[in-house]
Amino acid sequence: MLKGKKRYVLILDDVWKEISLEEVGITEPTVMDGCKLVLTTHPMEVARSMGCEEIKVEPLSEMEAFDLFLSKVGSELLDIPTLQSTLKQTVKQCDGLPLAIVTLANTMKGERDVHIWENALNELKACIASVENVVEKSRKAMYKKGHANLKRLERNCLLERDDGNCVKMHDLMRAMALYITRQSHRYLVRFLMTLSLLS
Repeated sequence: MLKGKKRYVLILDDVWKEISLEEVGITEPTVMDGCKLVLTTHPMEVARSMGCEEIKVEPLSEMEAFDLFLSKVGSELLDIPTLQSTLKQTVKQCDGLPLAIVTLANTMKGERDVHIWENALNELKACIASVENVVEKSRKAMYKKGHANLKRLERNCLLERDDGNCVKMHDLMRAMALYITRQSHRYLVRFLMTLSLLS
């Protein structure tokens, strides 16, 4: 497709290692063809190894990062006292990178549940840790992740909340789940019965 274009700007975002443009099928841009290649990367060695001109983008300060985040996610979240610390820690994980901050804000916009924010913070930390080859697990983190997944299922009407602290699957959803599992032998379905004795 690019061979048919006389002039273009191609952006390769978040590149972590040197890649061969020829192997990917990209004609190397030159001054003569008027084409441009923009590469974003964290390791400067990648830009150097690919012969790119280095332009260092300075990250935002903590205050600038938090202001940008609030302008996108909504400053009303600051009205929740138990959430303020988690918000600041979450934004800090973005390391002052505007694109990461805006993406995070758009993903979490309108979310007011503290557990879901804490789970998002844990997932960000885990993502960064996995890049650095560090693995961290804890029972508390797993609880927060489970709570966040449970909330998503509720919001998508896949689970219903009872009067108390219990959730249940709608009969129609349960029937559909059983139908799907019958199509494959990879699933094991167990039926659990709870008996209540009335005095």
